[in-house]
Amino acid sequence: MNTENAITVFEDEKIRRHYDSENEIWYFSLVDIIGKVSSLNKITKDNPFNGCAKIRCKDNEIKYIDPSIITKNKEIFNKYKIFISKSAGDPSKDTKIIGMPYLGRPFEACTDSLIPIGKFDTISEAMNLEKYIKTKFLRYLVSILKTSQNVTQIVYKFFPLQDFTRNSDIDWSKSISEIDEQLFKKYDLGPEEIEFIESMIKPMGN
Repeated sequence: MNTENAITVFEDEKIRRHYDSENEIWYFSLVDIIGKVSSLNKITKDNPFNGCAKIRCKDNEIKYIDPSIITKNKEIFNKYKIFISKSAGDPSKDTKIIGMPYLGRPFEACTDSLIPIGKFDTISEAMNLEKYIKTKFLRYLVSILKTSQNVTQIVYKFFPLQDFTRNSDIDWSKSISEIDEQLFKKYDLGPEEIEFIESMIKPMGN
């Protein structure tokens, strides 16, 4: 058997794994395991322990895991980012459009019920992205492609990239409503367009 890359069975599911022959350690694919709650419970703990990594789960539940298990998207894992739910309310009724975004710090990961967005060296950049996600401007653009409760990567297709550093043309120190005003001006939205967005999208808070 090729021990360096192998398939095993975990909870009756096929799981990818990799063997580090130098350190004699198996690394299991968290992406494959994480789908089932019973599987997640087998590799996580409810309370923090020495050297653990934090895992943000559905409904803002926090669990803790050995960071050596996390082998995919390490460049995101090691940076500041934002976590946001893959599911939200009925698009015909929910005027917030998306779930609440959460700040993800270095060495924090999420289950596949959430989407990680961004990878930043500084907490300020991640917090500025969080503000941007909460704007009515961005959430209206998301609503154009959102046709169900599922909010996957595709609904962010019209998500204009911004500079989240101090050099940005947007003053991210302002409130969400004031950032919206800057974005409306930046993208030359007229009074009727602004009024329509304001009426369609509910505030999400600062």
